[in-house]
Amino acid sequence: MKRLLLMRHAKSSWAGQGVADFDRPLSPRGAAAASAMGEYMARQHLFPDLVLCSAARRARETCERVVQSLGSVEVMVEAALYSADTSEWFDRLRLLPASAVLVLVIGHNPSLQALALELADTEASAPGLLQLQIKFPTGALAAFRVGETVWPRLAPASCAFDFLIRPKDISPQSVSD
Repeated sequence: MKRLLLMRHAKSSWAGQGVADFDRPLSPRGAAAASAMGEYMARQHLFPDLVLCSAARRARETCERVVQSLGSVEVMVEAALYSADTSEWFDRLRLLPASAVLVLVIGHNPSLQALALELADTEASAPGLLQLQIKFPTGALAAFRVGETVWPRLAPASCAFDFLIRPKDISPQSVSD
């Protein structure tokens, strides 16, 4: 069974005057949250075969901290993922290699939230999915079962929603919004 994990980048810093949105780093709280999420994934045996990551600095820094706990993982950093809309996300995910069974995506809102809601084949009242309708918190991880579907056939409402976990759910010290 194939699985897809969607992670919104961890909390970023707004401290730098004149820093372009693309170049914003993680805040100290975001860095701690990203590390905690990587540790959580390792404890849950969520070891991705492939990580797709936006090229924005805060997404790359989130990725670096997450994969520190996951061992050797292939990471693909792609500039197009920074501003991808839902349609572009589906197009990219349909190009995943057949050998990729568990894929982690690290991206941005609002497109990541829209993608998560469009993927789910579940009622909007499902636990966790209601939270996603309201907000995809920074640093949070949403998990989906893609089933036996091959990546090229990934379609809206084709995935079973498993769970949403936020950094504050696993570590009060690494609270994100």
